[in-house]
Amino acid sequence: MPLMGDGLPKGLSNVVVESSTSGSEYGDLTVDENSPVNPDLHFDSQSMHLSNDRKKGSFKVTALFDVSKVKVQECTVYRNCLECLGVKDPYCGWCSLENKCSLRSDCQDAAKDPLYWISYKSGEVYDNNIRHPESTAEDYCQNGHFLCAFTALDKTLITNATRKGSGVNCTTPRTDTLPSIPPGQHHFTAKLSLLYPVRFLIFPCDWCVDGHRCTHDTAENCRNDILVTGRAGPSYRSGPAFCPTINATVGNSPEILVASGIKKAIKVKVHIIGQFIVQTRFVCQFNIEGRVTSVNAQLLGDTIYCDPMEFSYTSRAPNITATFAVIWGGSKPLDNPDNIHIVIYRCRDMADNCGICLALAEKYDCGWCQSSDRCEVKDQCEEGPELGPWEGGTNITIQGINLGKSFQDIYSGIGIAGINCQPYEHLYIKTKQIVCQVDGPGTKEYRQGPVTVKVEDYRGESKMHYRFVNPNITGISPRYGPKSGGTMLQITGNFMNAGSNIQAFLDDLPCRILSWKKAKRLFSEDRPKPSAVHNECVGHHIEKKLRMKFDKGDRYLENILFEYVEDPVVIRLNRAS
Repeated sequence: MPLMGDGLPKGLSNVVVESSTSGSEYGDLTVDENSPVNPDLHFDSQSMHLSNDRKKGSFKVTALFDVSKVKVQECTVYRNCLECLGVKDPYCGWCSLENKCSLRSDCQDAAKDPLYWISYKSGEVYDNNIRHPESTAEDYCQNGHFLCAFTALDKTLITNATRKGSGVNCTTPRTDTLPSIPPGQHHFTAKLSLLYPVRFLIFPCDWCVDGHRCTHDTAENCRNDILVTGRAGPSYRSGPAFCPTINATVGNSPEILVASGIKKAIKVKVHIIGQFIVQTRFVCQFNIEGRVTSVNAQLLGDTIYCDPMEFSYTSRAPNITATFAVIWGGSKPLDNPDNIHIVIYRCRDMADNCGICLALAEKYDCGWCQSSDRCEVKDQCEEGPELGPWEGGTNITIQGINLGKSFQDIYSGIGIAGINCQPYEHLYIKTKQIVCQVDGPGTKEYRQGPVTVKVEDYRGESKMHYRFVNPNITGISPRYGPKSGGTMLQITGNFMNAGSNIQAFLDDLPCRILSWKKAKRLFSEDRPKPSAVHNECVGHHIEKKLRMKFDKGDRYLENILFEYVEDPVVIRLNRAS
């Protein structure tokens, strides 16, 4: 811009525009003492064309009697680092490797490291776009010297570096400080590195809980917010212990185990939850193999309950790790300092035979499934009966290892929830399988317990418990059917899958069972709640009470009869027009 003198422009002022509202002058140049310059300035297009760099171009400045060419910058006139950075010329910086003031484009390897070429702005520390003037160009010029690091045989030695016109010279370490040459060798190789010490400004930060941000300027960025301070002071919320976090619930372990293909509801404890957080919507977020799935969650007391979801993965690995987060306020995750995560696993990929399957850690809840002949969790194995009627008579299949060398070894040593179970000799497979029929407990009460097998002085016990229950028929649909039969009936009740031999009758005529449709099973620790199971069968010509047989136990549907009606008769058939 023109430099004013005696009311008329005598030369040029160098000004750097910092923003749309501020700028600063960093130099001036007198073009002609005896003649004012015209306010119009023009870039020299020829110089621009030759250099292909606007910073290396020139201005054309016109006065009354002549035209002058003025360079955009004159970095080479500054003789040392302090002069170069102190003038605050936006085009110039200190080329530390070549020990000169230059344009960035004239500094070799400047693009490789920001410390190779330092501008005057490099002498300021910025945090969240806030300038900290404590570190200046003088600091960089006085403290910005290189060091040489020689690394060999796990030992690093530091020496001073001397700047030269085209680089630096490194002094080798004293020989008495070098590591010993290994036996049998006559030399070793050292790695040489250049170090550039930099002064950092460290200041305490505070966490704005509602704003979900870290800042050193709470007055500006955290007004009317709850603060967790990172500095010493009178605040009672000081340090990470006051941050809103999630914590483990089961055994204080950060690992939550879920079998692949199983639907499970995850829950975690929460810590230091403010009222304004409680009133927001919570979401549980899982990242499984890069696929992010979110489900709604509820905060009850000090626990977050995630809605149930099915966990699965496509990898052939025995298990994978999925990240987990609890989100509040739309996009703000609660801290997870313990790295709570989900481990999804497949029993069948962890063991390919019964012995290894049964030896897996108990936390996986894996067992050998007879029907699929592979290692599975209990909920994925549709195996023999897990429950039977009070009256007994249920056939139980027991599989394992070391189940006796002969039938006589196990003949009198089998118990089901403390009740004797009589084995079948023709179904016994040496050391591997026992099939027995369990007696009833003799009382009409819920009873459960493990399967036990005693062989001489050794006793084995199952993880799974067998339960004695009371099957109960509650309904039938439909209640009417044609006399010709063939009606498919849906029988509803409780514990309809109890036992190994389940039959249905309409009075004394058998009704063939086609399928079981299991509803969700609910259990309590002290007394199991019934599970609803629907049986479907085909009815024949009869009008009597529905009866079902669960092994040795009979059950009836009281007060409801299935009624046959006349078969439909076709009177007339009309052809559609």
